[in-house]
Amino acid sequence: PHLIMNWQNIDSNWVPQYTPDFSSYIGSTDQGSDDPHAGYAPYDYESIMHYPGGSPYDTDPASNENLMGNRRYLTDGDVQQILDQYQCVRKDPNWVPDANCNFEAGFCYWKNVGEVAWTLESGSTPSSSTGPAGAHEGSSYVYTEATNNLNKLFVLESPAIAADETHYVNFHYHMHGSNS
Repeated sequence: PHLIMNWQNIDSNWVPQYTPDFSSYIGSTDQGSDDPHAGYAPYDYESIMHYPGGSPYDTDPASNENLMGNRRYLTDGDVQQILDQYQCVRKDPNWVPDANCNFEAGFCYWKNVGEVAWTLESGSTPSSSTGPAGAHEGSSYVYTEATNNLNKLFVLESPAIAADETHYVNFHYHMHGSNS
């Protein structure tokens, strides 16, 4: 009811891309009281899963054809279907990861996203005469191995934090060598 297929405009090799595969996920069944969603979601014209509009199909209503073919973002509907398919249960919507991290309990919600990884350590670094003998405070810290990593990108990404609040980062560094 949402797409009017123009089968004569679809190459026979592409027909399977436009037909349902009933052996794969096509909507939620009711899987009990903990099921985050049961039944079919409203039709999502902007879903990232759609090919752009054009000769293979028309939308009903026709005014929605310009919404098809989104490749920039996941829509709320896409996210809801992923959550349902994998039976994910949303956390409290007011939950925010704790950005206060001293690395005593691991990386917290910080992520390695650069070319060279950050390493969690306690005590001295494995390479001799390079890193600190221990953490500035506590027993754990993160470090990067600078040796043989000239002009590489070292990125440690913070968890999502509220933009309407004030945040501070305290960063201590330690270097050995003639150019430090």
